[in-house]
Amino acid sequence: MLSGMPLYVGIAENLTKQMARGALRPGDRVPSLRQLSERERVSVSTALQAYLWLETRGYIEARPQSGFYVRTPFAKLIPEPQCETWKPAPAAAGTDAILSGMLAAAGDPATIPFGVSGASPELFPYRRLNLIVRQILKRHPDHSTHYEFPPGLDRLRRQIARRSLEMGCGLSPEDVTITNGAMEAISLSLRAVARPGDTVAVESPTYFGLLGNATAAGVKVV
Repeated sequence: MLSGMPLYVGIAENLTKQMARGALRPGDRVPSLRQLSERERVSVSTALQAYLWLETRGYIEARPQSGFYVRTPFAKLIPEPQCETWKPAPAAAGTDAILSGMLAAAGDPATIPFGVSGASPELFPYRRLNLIVRQILKRHPDHSTHYEFPPGLDRLRRQIARRSLEMGCGLSPEDVTITNGAMEAISLSLRAVARPGDTVAVESPTYFGLLGNATAAGVKVV
C-alpha cells in the first residue's frame, strides 16, 4: 500500500504525474510490463493492473503487439457532437416522394427492400403452398371464380379463432374479419378509432403504408 491506496494505484498515480510534468507525452511508449515490474519491484500482474487502471481512465492505450502508449487526454480531444432532443409534434403525414421511391424499388430484383417490412420469399415454404393451392383447385375448380364478401370466408374465420386459443385470446369466428391484406386492415383500424383531424401515435420508423392510410383518413401522426 502507498498512502493508503492499493499498490497498483500508487504506481499508476506516479505515471500520471510524469505525464502532467511532460516527461511522458501523447504518443510516447511507456515501459513494458516487465520493465515496470522490475523498476517498481512488483509482480507483472500488479504492473498490468496499473496499466489497466490508466487505460480505463484514458491516460494510455494498448496497441496490438506493440505495448502501451500515452494517449491524448479526453479533455483535449475534439468534443463529441451534441444532438438536440427532437420534440415530436402532430403533423400531416403527406404523400412523400420517398414512399413512391420505396414502392418502385420494391419491384427491382436487384434491390433488397429494407423499407417495405416484407420477408424474403425464400423464407416461405412456397413449394408446399403451391402444392396445396393446386390440390384445392383440383378438387374445387370454381374456387377462385367468385368473391368472398365481408366478414370473410367462414371456415377461415373459424380456423383463426381456433388458433387464437393457443395464444390465450379466445376469439370467436364473429370476432374475426378477413381483409384484403394489411393495408385494408390498417385503414379499417384507423377509421374505427379516429376521425378526420384526430392525432394518432405511430412507431418511428414505421410501416410506410400506415402513413399513406393516415393521410387518406385525414388524421395527423406523432
